[in-house]
Amino acid sequence: QEASRVYGSEIQFALTGVTGKFTHNFSGGYTFMYPVEFNQVTGKNSDVMLKYRRKHSAVLNFSTACGKTELGIGIYAKSKLLNIDDVFLNELTRENLLPGFYDYWIDKNKGYWLTDVSLKYSINSRYDISFVVKNATNTEYMGRPGDIQPHRNFSLRFSGNF
Repeated sequence: QEASRVYGSEIQFALTGVTGKFTHNFSGGYTFMYPVEFNQVTGKNSDVMLKYRRKHSAVLNFSTACGKTELGIGIYAKSKLLNIDDVFLNELTRENLLPGFYDYWIDKNKGYWLTDVSLKYSINSRYDISFVVKNATNTEYMGRPGDIQPHRNFSLRFSGNF
């Protein structure tokens, strides 16, 4: 029977302040994980990392509002994937499953930073319209093997509270 342990810690913060007509919000957090296999016989960690986990992730969000308009920026950081299934790395199977993936993995399995930018206008107390640029820096990154995430994305959203 396989066993595992995930050690870690997380810290978060949120600050709000007013400068004249401007209301500012600043928040963020950091998560550290040490996800390892655990040997139940010896009662010790094996130091073999669990698959599809990352050690570090962080987020920072800043927004400022004046009247009916709000401008925001979000910064997200993640460290590289620590371990994946051997079938993606084994030279006997890797090219049959996902041709070209192994070289891509060796070159691209690194940490990454993403930045999102948003602009929102409150039409009234019930309706908002917002424009968002996700992945504004157009960073190429991978969520898991073969799952290359979207490039820069623009969206216009109309929302209402009923």
